[in-house]
Amino acid sequence: MVAINGFLAMAVGMTLILYALRYGDVGMVALLSSTTPIMVLPLLWLHTGGIPNKSAWVGAFLAVIGTGLIVGS
Repeated sequence: MVAINGFLAMAVGMTLILYALRYGDVGMVALLSSTTPIMVLPLLWLHTGGIPNKSAWVGAFLAVIGTGLIVGS
């Protein structure tokens, strides 16, 4: 499980980010790749069955709002 996770996260994920940096807008790639921890919250909730801390949800909400403001402008 650890080896598969490491392969997907580091090998596949970083390769895709490097391709995106090569062919895409650097700011947009950095913005979207930094939102990955936000997407982990619902997966964590589903996997463990425990609701993440309230401050984690507030931080994720603020990050989504900020990303929306940057992308929308």
